[in-house]
Parts: sequence; C-alpha cells; structure tokens
Amino acid sequence: MFARIFISFIVILTTTTLITSTAISCSGIAAPLPRFATLLAVLGAATGLFYFILTGALRRLSQKQEAEDNRKKELEQIKASLTASMSHELRTPLNAIIGFTGIILQGMSGEINKRQRDQLERVLDSAKKLLSMIVDLINIAKIDAGSTGTFPTTFFLDEAAKECVHELSGENHPNFKGVMIEVDVSPEIQIYNDRKKLMQCIINTLICIVECTGIKSITVTAHEAGKHLNIIIGTSRPGPDREQLNGLASSMDTGEPVPEERAGNSIRLHLTKKMISELLGGNMSINTESGNGRLLQLTFSSIIGNKQQI
Repeated sequence: MFARIFISFIVILTTTTLITSTAISCSGIAAPLPRFATLLAVLGAATGLFYFILTGALRRLSQKQEAEDNRKKELEQIKASLTASMSHELRTPLNAIIGFTGIILQGMSGEINKRQRDQLERVLDSAKKLLSMIVDLINIAKIDAGSTGTFPTTFFLDEAAKECVHELSGENHPNFKGVMIEVDVSPEIQIYNDRKKLMQCIINTLICIVECTGIKSITVTAHEAGKHLNIIIGTSRPGPDREQLNGLASSMDTGEPVPEERAGNSIRLHLTKKMISELLGGNMSINTESGNGRLLQLTFSSIIGNKQQI
C-alpha cells in the first residue's frame, strides 16, 4: 500500500513539474529554470521507478525467506517428533530385549548350551550398543533444541577423573578389561563447571580411544595454561601410529562416512564435542601427528584457584 502511494506521489510531482516547466517556457522566462524543472522531473520519475523495482525485489526476498523459515520450522517439528519417537518407541522395546536376554543368560528360564549363550551374548551386546547410540542421538537433538541445561559446581578435577576411571572398570565395560588408565592430575586443581557432564565427556573420549585405536595404556593429565585448563588424554610408549590417529580423527568428523563398526563412536565423539563447545564453554582437539603420546585435548577456561582457597 505504501509503495503505491509513494509511486502515485512521484507521478503527480513529475506531471506538475512538467506542466510548470512548459508554462514557464511559454511565458518567456530565461531558459535555465525550465531545464532545471525538467531535470527535477526526470530525477523524480527515475526515483519512483527505482523504488518500485526495489520494493518488488524486497517483497520477493521476504517471501522466499518466509518460505525458508516455514520449511525450517517443519523440519524442527519432524526432528522433535523423531526424537520423541526414539525416546519412547525405540528405547522401550530395546530395554525389553536387553532385560529378557539377560534373564535367559542368567539361566532363570532354563539351561542353555554354550552355542546359545554365545549367540545371546552377541544379541545383548548389539542391543546395548544400539541403545547407547539412540541415547546419544537424543542428547544431540536436545542440545540443538536448547533444552539441555548445565548445573555448574566447584569440584576437584583429580577426584572426578578417578571416578571416571572407576566407572570404566572391566566389570562395567568389558572392552576395558586389560586397559590401564593412569590419572596424573594435581590434587590442587579446582574447576567450576558441570561435574556430571564433564565426567561424561572424559568417559566418552576414553571409550572412543580404546575402541578406535585398541590402545591399552592411557594417561590422563591436566595443566593450567594462563586462564585455561588443558585436560590431555594420551598414552605411554609406544605411542599411536598415524593410522590409529586418523581413525580417531575421522570418527569425530561427521561430514565424512565412517565404517559401520565406528558409527557409534562417531556419534559419541560428535555429542562430546557439542557438549564441550555449547554447554561447558570449552573445545576439543584431536592430535593427528604421530611420534608423541598425546591423543586428545579438552580445554576449559573455568579454573578457580587451588585447595587452600576453599
């Protein structure tokens, strides 16, 4: 509506100017004034035409942007629906499969032979891996939707790291049988952050390192660098070769296809990276240079002094 009024005004102004110019010219007044009036009329007409073209282009751009926004909203609704479906309709039957398979393996439904036990253990292991992937995907969707909060507290990093190692004992994670994890963190280091989520990030990275590289000797160290805290997860000699490091790096790069056996670790590393960068205020980097024991580094900025300051 405004564009039409503006264009009508320009047309009226142009017509009036042309009539005035003609009248002045016919009355014998000096020539410069009619030429100025004619120039003003041309400029007014050009301005009106330019504004008409510009408003049309802006209208089309606005309509395109509105269509894209509507499309994004539809995709978000589909994503939310899929997340809700995964949260209930997939996890419920998977939990049933895990539960009943465990009951059979315990012999509560009768005796089973060695071959049946082996097959059921594979079913149980696959079901647990699938459930873990589904939970990770749900957590990624929650972070993207902004529905995951943090609960920062002050805690000692060495205690949290040792709890992570205990959580990954062979009884809880069969893949960690025979894996030695050494924590070399100063008991003086305090950090203000979400303790539970930070521990989850450390556990996730340790799982991915073991499953992607097969390394059996891991070290967890930490040091302050200015206002930042670096948590370094590495290995004692012999260090990883380039193929092992590339396998770990490619698992974190979700833009590249990964082998089926590393799909779960790829999702886990992607979730960990999002948690660190979007929730915990840090970043994660993977070493790709062979020849040293460093595998992965987590960097945070929320250090708050030492034990004597409690």
